[in-house]
Amino acid sequence: MPTARPDSVALVDPTLPIPAGISRRNFLGFCTAVTAALALPQVVTRQVAEALSSLAASGKRLPVAWLAFQDCTGDTESFLRSFNPTVTSLLFDLISLDYHETLMVPSGDGALARLDALVAAGGYVCIVEGSIPKGANGAYCTIGGRSALSIARQVCSRAKVNIAAGTCSVDGGIAAAKPNPTGATGILGAVPGAPNVMHMPGCPVNGVNLVAAIVYYLTYNKLPPLDSTRRPLFAYGKDIHEEGNCERFKFYDADLFVHAWGDIGSRKGWCLKEMGCNGPSTQSNCYQRNWNQTSWPIGAGHPCLGCTTPGFWDKNTPFYAIHGD
Repeated sequence: MPTARPDSVALVDPTLPIPAGISRRNFLGFCTAVTAALALPQVVTRQVAEALSSLAASGKRLPVAWLAFQDCTGDTESFLRSFNPTVTSLLFDLISLDYHETLMVPSGDGALARLDALVAAGGYVCIVEGSIPKGANGAYCTIGGRSALSIARQVCSRAKVNIAAGTCSVDGGIAAAKPNPTGATGILGAVPGAPNVMHMPGCPVNGVNLVAAIVYYLTYNKLPPLDSTRRPLFAYGKDIHEEGNCERFKFYDADLFVHAWGDIGSRKGWCLKEMGCNGPSTQSNCYQRNWNQTSWPIGAGHPCLGCTTPGFWDKNTPFYAIHGD
């Protein structure tokens, strides 16, 4: 007997037009995966499919400006390697990445002119990667003769939505660690009046979460529900250290801990709390949304650094100290 299709897929109108260049199967798989990433009921897949299909049919892609300042490009790399849904399968049919220094063809004055034109036209989403230095009036990071601070104030203040992709653009990240010589900060630290700011911390941000957040906005024309620190609840609403989340929780519950790398507990995958793991105090869905279809730090045998926690570079260091020593 054939396997029954999920209700969410069965409910999608079979006559729904599918965006060019993608099969119906892959399109519905994309929509189903987004719904799952957003922790929404699968019946919402129909709404996602209808909204994205309509958007693709209209030919009106959402303009996006991606700004990169004091960063390692890790958030861009994570975004480009997002899977289930993949960036390349559909997302670039729905957004127009009009400015991204790493990916765009124009360079120099041509690139800056493209950014100016985008800001003048308005109606865009701004994604910021990397911290913004305020020290020395922004002189620690300049692009085309302009400071990152100046660019952020121009672009972020006029955007419909601002997404801080990665910890650095949320609160300054590693560049803001003590003594923070450049005065590094995040979007709101540099542009206090920036509209509709959503924080997506992580070092780097998980590309699946970023793609899902963008698709949510494309579907509902608003940001997903946020917590008190402006983080989307679907990605940061639960503790890593809960039963059913971390695969090592059962060992924590049984008081079975790794005490030294290579000991019997390490070989058997016991709890890493005594090795400095910050999972008990960290909110993230890493355990569900792995990187590059492989694993996540705790699953790979490494303690959680708590990279989604505000100020984690100072708060959680030294990362490798044994708790209690």
